[in-house]
Amino acid sequence: MYKAEGDDKELNNAINEAKQNIGIFESALNSNNENLYGFCIKMRFLTETGGEHIWLCDVFSKKNKLYGIIDNVPVSRTDLKLGDTIEIPKSEISDWMFINKKDSITTGGYTIKVIRNRFTKKEQKIMKKESGIKFKEKN
Repeated sequence: MYKAEGDDKELNNAINEAKQNIGIFESALNSNNENLYGFCIKMRFLTETGGEHIWLCDVFSKKNKLYGIIDNVPVSRTDLKLGDTIEIPKSEISDWMFINKKDSITTGGYTIKVIRNRFTKKEQKIMKKESGIKFKEKN
């Protein structure tokens, strides 16, 4: 878990970028491309102190709505459990990602990139090894 303040400009910019580009995620999800997998969305859930961002994976679309399964243990929201299936309101999406089998590159992950870049090189290596997430590096 990564604790961030609500006024974190860099993370808020990443969230806005993810929201602006949600069409990329939806197109990939609905493409039925067998090379794409690992469809996940990070969603903001309201809490007494603000919000908690939780990853939902195995995302699917049904009747123009998105649903996902809670993939990390909620900390502040005791009414939610790992494995619960949740409807995902687009207004509460804070990130998204999917992976291409051909090159193992992750598309999306806007907030992950911000958080990763705040880590030391050693922490970044550990994160990459533990998560398996690989991004296309900018030239």
